[in-house]
Amino acid sequence: MAGSPCARLSAKDIQRGMGPACTCYDSNYEKELKSCRSKCPTDEGEIEATSPEEEGLCFGSAGRDTCRADQLGGTSERFLLYDVKPGEGFNLQREVFPRVGWIVSQLNAAAQQQCGSARTCPRWSLVLPPWCRLAHWRQSSQEPVPWERFFDATALRSPNISVMEFYEFTKIAGGPNVDVVISTTTERQPRSQMMSKPRKSGGFYGFTRNVQQCYTSGSLTPPRQEWMAKEQRWQVTYSGSCADGVAAVDHRCAVLADSSARDWVDLALSAMREGARSVLLKAADSVSPPGKEELDALGLREAMLFAKPLRDLGERYMRDVLQSKPFLAVHCRRTDFLKVREATTPSVEAVVEQLELALADFNLDQVYVATDAPNDLRDNLKSGVRTGEVFFLEDFRDADLSGC
Repeated sequence: MAGSPCARLSAKDIQRGMGPACTCYDSNYEKELKSCRSKCPTDEGEIEATSPEEEGLCFGSAGRDTCRADQLGGTSERFLLYDVKPGEGFNLQREVFPRVGWIVSQLNAAAQQQCGSARTCPRWSLVLPPWCRLAHWRQSSQEPVPWERFFDATALRSPNISVMEFYEFTKIAGGPNVDVVISTTTERQPRSQMMSKPRKSGGFYGFTRNVQQCYTSGSLTPPRQEWMAKEQRWQVTYSGSCADGVAAVDHRCAVLADSSARDWVDLALSAMREGARSVLLKAADSVSPPGKEELDALGLREAMLFAKPLRDLGERYMRDVLQSKPFLAVHCRRTDFLKVREATTPSVEAVVEQLELALADFNLDQVYVATDAPNDLRDNLKSGVRTGEVFFLEDFRDADLSGC
């Protein structure tokens, strides 16, 4: 496929014959078998009436025509979903939110440029991945937890883009249904492994024939997927193995130039041009963040204000446990680090030494330690640090922490 939809061409472009076109090659992409070019209408009124959203085009699965009623609803809306690779913690997922939010802002800017003065223009919304199973949560299930449990609901929706929870998206989509799930790789693929003749679009180099091509390096584990014959969709794991995952018309592997956010924009635009109205980007933690100034201009970092019940608990802890006095706060990560980073994870004695040095540097006599460590390390820290008193979350005995 080549060229551009008639609605996106100027009158001069149409006069030059720059309409939609297609070419069929043999399996080696060496011999041209057939080609065609569409003629665009010359009447300007007729051109403007043609939807810039490529009405009726649906995202196909393995080249088949899969236009379905559940793909054609809400034609003026587009939805970008994402998740991170399994095993990543809460804080990293929090950091990925503004990066993908920036991608949504660029998709909307591109859509507006393509629409021009058209009255209807497809707008993208960012769909937040629910919290299901996280590596460092001692108690977790596959039931999705919305971001509103941890962050202020009003602040989450304050950026200059549309943001919604996953449960809100499922109401619009009629369930956990997406058009396409996309995994990515930055490893160049041989031409024989590409779905079509490689045609670079910005930092997007095309889709591979097999989604497993995104996982040949072994750095990532392929998500579990199962073909549901009745629904004619793939069931793909999503966001920490949430119950039932998502049901996708297709799951593809995209080849990118690198992991810059700009390349992910080019990828999403290409999926949209094929008709995808809802796109799930897998392992989006690999997206390189744009500049802080760009994120702040959209209000994305400020959107992650913790929910008031959590802020109130923090204030009560500082007042009741720390007696409203200055304190040092540190993060001591243990459990998984002791297994996968044993050589570089400090010993208990080293942690005690660092705490005492920091307390002395800041002239403080109390330290709050956020940690996933077992009780024996906590006891060792309390007894080992002699220049100040050590506190943990569990010292907040009268607080209801069931929601934390």
